Amino acid sequence: MNKVMIFAATAAFAGVMMTGCGSSKVVAQVPVPQQSAPPVPQVTTEDDEVARIEKEARLEEARAKLDAAKRKRQREERIADKVAALEENIEDGAQMILVPCQDEALDKIGEWMGGMGIGEHLVDQQEAVAEATTAAIANLSQKFVGVVKNILQDYGNKTNTPDGNQARQSDLSRGVQVATEKVVDKYSSTVCQKQMKTKRGAYKVYVATRIPIGTYKDEVSKELDVMKVKYDKAKLFESMDAQLAKQAAVDEQKREQLQQLQQQ
Repeated sequence: MNKVMIFAATAAFAGVMMTGCGSSKVVAQVPVPQQSAPPVPQVTTEDDEVARIEKEARLEEARAKLDAAKRKRQREERIADKVAALEENIEDGAQMILVPCQDEALDKIGEWMGGMGIGEHLVDQQEAVAEATTAAIANLSQKFVGVVKNILQDYGNKTNTPDGNQARQSDLSRGVQVATEKVVDKYSSTVCQKQMKTKRGAYKVYVATRIPIGTYKDEVSKELDVMKVKYDKAKLFESMDAQLAKQAAVDEQKREQLQQLQQQ
């Protein structure tokens, strides 16, 4: 084979190889990939933190306003209560005292026993008066509960009741208790009454009631006689005087305190 033929064959083979490579390159480029949608921009971590802080700041401000409103409402309620209490304890043009009629309701040694009552009604003035009067008598009766117990104990010590006569002592105890209730309810009288109408529109009434010591002793004695209770009248009266005086001594101290308050 001469050189010319060898060159031609070589050239033809190279051409075939180049054509084949070009064809495979074109085939590889045929599948065109589909383009995806552009990515959505994501909020950065810093933006998240800023939003969170702003939200917390708004919540904190709202809580602060709510707390301030609550404190204001509570303060206004306290002031209203104080004003109402002051208004109810002071009559127009009168000197301020702790409670109207309180001085008149205090006991006085050897003279009287007193009771204090307060009544209130939204629309009916007479209902307020009746309620205050009933409360005053009940307060007076309550004082006598302890006093009667002491009277009977003191009387028992004075008479030195033997064991065989315990039934008689029991009769006296029940008799004095029943008689005291009747006498206080029947013979106590109103000595002070103060009325007012509050800004809320309610009628408020203060009442002081008393029963003279002499009346109490005499009427209890009469009741015991009606019940045919056997007792030593002189010793019973002696015990009454002693125990009623002890009770009144407590109120005498209160009276001094009230007088000092009124002078301030």
